[in-house]
Amino acid sequence: MISLIEKAPYIPYPLALYEQLEREHTLLFESAEIESKAHTKSLLMAKACLKLICNHNIVTITSLTPNGGAFLQKLSAFFKTPIQDNALTLTYTKNKKTQDEFLKLFEPSPFDALRGLFKSVKTKPKHPFTLLSAGVFSFEMLNFFEDLPHLKAQDNTVHDFIFYVAQNLIIIDHKEKSAEILGACFDERFKTEIAKELQDLKELAKNIKSNFVPKKAKQSTEVSVNCDDSEFEKKVLSLQEEIKKGEIFQAVLSRSFYMECLEGLSAYYHLKLTNPSPYMFYIKDSDFILFGASPESALKYNALTNTAEIYPIAGTRLRGKDKQGNIDYDLDSKMEFDLQHDY
Repeated sequence: MISLIEKAPYIPYPLALYEQLEREHTLLFESAEIESKAHTKSLLMAKACLKLICNHNIVTITSLTPNGGAFLQKLSAFFKTPIQDNALTLTYTKNKKTQDEFLKLFEPSPFDALRGLFKSVKTKPKHPFTLLSAGVFSFEMLNFFEDLPHLKAQDNTVHDFIFYVAQNLIIIDHKEKSAEILGACFDERFKTEIAKELQDLKELAKNIKSNFVPKKAKQSTEVSVNCDDSEFEKKVLSLQEEIKKGEIFQAVLSRSFYMECLEGLSAYYHLKLTNPSPYMFYIKDSDFILFGASPESALKYNALTNTAEIYPIAGTRLRGKDKQGNIDYDLDSKMEFDLQHDY
């Protein structure tokens, strides 16, 4: 792998820059301080070279550029799997015999496809972000590690995960007032081409003189919901009864609201303006646009120290029962205690 790095003038308007780059397989990740709301970093994936899609236990890796095709060849050798129709297909079998929660994490899983991206590259990159894979997981990804009841897909049929490998990446540090443009090259043949892409991005960034101007779209303001008020109320009352019986300690219900959104980038602009958060994202895939902001951090990982911090949201566990299926009140109390003190 060849790392290409280009210093660029500070870019104070990342959204205006991303507007010029927005197309399929691009994304914008941003962060801001919780207290001051001051923006800290912006990360723009201007061009992706690989796309990874996971459906249940199958991961498909597809090249999006000739440079990505060169990386796909390396992955084919690493996984000892042939390329067919410009894609690599990896299948992982869930081991249902392993009961230990910690050991489950070491079993083969679709996450090995993501780990393989980095293990297959022998050359150490010059910059920690030169080889970057970014994307999204669905909640259903948990099914590979837990035995959960199967729910029929209704309004959400998105893949279990979608990840990209960046060919061109722009990193903006708002605190240091600096910017870098990075390129990942997987074959010497594409070095000149990618170097030119970085120069073009640098010139484009120089010409961004003003902030993003949101667009107004003529769209319907009608809101629909997948569960009406009366049905939702029934579910709430039903779960309240389960809590009274002691079957569960708590429950978090949800339902989906829908409204037409013709200008996703403008909607993200207003979200960013009204709710600057440590975790802001805008992802444009070939099938959808996903954007959001959250003040919460579920997990923080420090690559320099190889340490992770977990901030779990409220959860629940199965009732404590003996071998005959009867409630074991000592075990039950222990599980409740663990839930109350598991921060």
